[in-house]
Amino acid sequence: MVVSIEQAPAISCMIEAQRVGGSLRLRGAILSLQQASGSYRLEIVKESGGGASNIRQSGDFTASVNLPTLVGSTTVDFAPGARIKALLTVNAADRSYQCSFDNEAQ
Repeated sequence: MVVSIEQAPAISCMIEAQRVGGSLRLRGAILSLQQASGSYRLEIVKESGGGASNIRQSGDFTASVNLPTLVGSTTVDFAPGARIKALLTVNAADRSYQCSFDNEAQ
């Protein structure tokens, strides 16, 4: 008899979004079940009646066990009707993890 136990991924990520007045602050967070290091890329797209803008941040990180590691941070104007999407890609231990944010999906 084979028993399959699904394990949580070694690394998880999320994008924190916080309203600050008429702006939205976005920042990436990485949580690891073991000591880990690697790289990240945070991509943010803002679309509004006035056009679109793109923000890209990337770098290296080292995550401690079960402690959130903040990576990338930006604040964008959040006018009515604006759409803001973000994608965080984390590369560590020969694997890739992604998480996303879309204010229209909230």
